[in-house]
Amino acid sequence: MTRKLKRFIAAGTAALLLTGTAAYAGRLGIPVAAADSNRLGFPDVSVSDWFANDVWKLTDAGIISGYPDGYFHPERELTNAEFIKLLVCAVGVDESGGNVRLYPEHWASGYITCAYERGMITDDDLVAGFDPDSPITRSAMTKMMILSLGIETVRTDTPFTDTDDVYACAAYGEYLLRGYIQPDGSRICNGSGRAMRSEAAAIAVRVMEYRADPYAFKSNAVLENASANVLRTEQELIDLFCVLNREFMTEFTFRTSQTTRYIREYCERSNVINLEYFYNSYTNIDPLGDGYYRVRIEYLPDAATVRKYHSEAVEKADRIVAAVISPEMSLSDQVRALHDYLVKNCEYDYANYAAGTITQESRLAYGALVGGKAVCQGYCAAFALLCERAGIRCIVVGGNAPNSPDNHAWNVVLIDGEKYHIDVTHDDPVPDRKGSVSYRYFGLTDDEMTSYGYVWDKDCTAIRYFY
Repeated sequence: MTRKLKRFIAAGTAALLLTGTAAYAGRLGIPVAAADSNRLGFPDVSVSDWFANDVWKLTDAGIISGYPDGYFHPERELTNAEFIKLLVCAVGVDESGGNVRLYPEHWASGYITCAYERGMITDDDLVAGFDPDSPITRSAMTKMMILSLGIETVRTDTPFTDTDDVYACAAYGEYLLRGYIQPDGSRICNGSGRAMRSEAAAIAVRVMEYRADPYAFKSNAVLENASANVLRTEQELIDLFCVLNREFMTEFTFRTSQTTRYIREYCERSNVINLEYFYNSYTNIDPLGDGYYRVRIEYLPDAATVRKYHSEAVEKADRIVAAVISPEMSLSDQVRALHDYLVKNCEYDYANYAAGTITQESRLAYGALVGGKAVCQGYCAAFALLCERAGIRCIVVGGNAPNSPDNHAWNVVLIDGEKYHIDVTHDDPVPDRKGSVSYRYFGLTDDEMTSYGYVWDKDCTAIRYFY
């Protein structure tokens, strides 16, 4: 504990009852599963309330119990201490540890200390005047949620008209909160507003579900959002098309304010950025009128086969990551290790490329990782999959290679906030020379790629696509 925090190890107030916690979700238009009226137990929580299912889950888990009068009081505000206790319980950590306790006389001292030791509240929060008994704001609640989940924050375009707070933006990107939709279709966060117990309950459940399986949480939220709301942004459509491909879905109907031209553009961009999950052979987007569209997706040879390909590719990728990456390696060294493995263990499918008979497998991560043979699309998909399994931010970009009219693809990784291009395909000699690795096209900046003669749409490598 730093010196400047010693002054915060001071007396607190009498114990308060544990209250709920929430996000701003049920109000987002994201549907909430119907609650069981026999299990709620609170006269002021109806099965039709947007937060009812969250209250039931927390009650069932023994995390909340309401007030002595038997009511939940969803409309009441809650304090910083009350939310911290709820968050610590939702995360499932022991609050009994800590050699030196913050606010040792306060009823929530153990929870506050636990939250501080785990980075849910920071030195800056305490120095700025953190008061356990002050009502918690939505922005403070959101920050604690993001810190508790270890979600990386980055300065990107804000989806909200009233804030550019990085924690609110991160929560939006992970579908942990979506804000309040205004009549003109814009969104506000209302972060300065005081949070209510109903909202806190939703946040707590989201934390629990996200911790259990981040992808399952986000993919379900993406599909629920697309089923219930008008999709207005590029990111919403990119997320939707990614999930549809990743889940091998064949048909989906949604509503959007975007034009057909942009819907198709975002579909294509999603397929390129998320190439490791691009398995479809044909995507048709049909306008149905009044902003509704039906997307139909076909897979070659069929969805079951490509699902099997993907499963085998993921299993192989996990074995590769475990074999070539160690905890003490820097991020740059990890990227190099994955690059080297792919170059040494895959060869360019030149014969089929020259004959115009490239197989579906050679265009997939499966071909590069399992079959050991691929074209640029397969190399890129494999490298992106390896990076994802290693926790490295990576996307695919399409364009033209030097002195070539043919379409080409390569990867871009994000290391310490900087973008670096990697063309694994061109670093693998043709004809294949076992054990030979080139770094000519490894870790290049935009300017270096341009100087070599690469051509691509610079906007397709914007920071927002890495998150």
